[in-house]
Amino acid sequence: MEYNKVRITVCGKEFALQTEESAGYMKELAKILDTKIKDFMAKNNGVDLTSAAILVGLGVLDDSFKTNSDIDNIRAQITGYAAETAQAKDKIDELQEVIESLKREKENLQRDLELHALRDKL
Repeated sequence: MEYNKVRITVCGKEFALQTEESAGYMKELAKILDTKIKDFMAKNNGVDLTSAAILVGLGVLDDSFKTNSDIDNIRAQITGYAAETAQAKDKIDELQEVIESLKREKENLQRDLELHALRDKL
């Protein structure tokens, strides 16, 4: 694995990172985090940087956990839909076989009817 060295700044503090992610991605994350912390501090006078960072971090983790839970629920729904689709396909195949069987039976009955009609003429 190759690591990228990235320098980011959050709330005036510089950090040197080694990450597998691109520098642009990490800088964008740092920018978003910086904005979230500054917004939190602006709305909550007297909160120090460390407390703001922890509270913003908890909010971000909460969002992440809820998003992952939503994703898990969507996956479960998709799995359910896939199973329902497979069952429906099996039922369609079964019904198509019944239709084909009924068509053959109809053709046989029509032939029998034609034969009876011919016998009645003779």
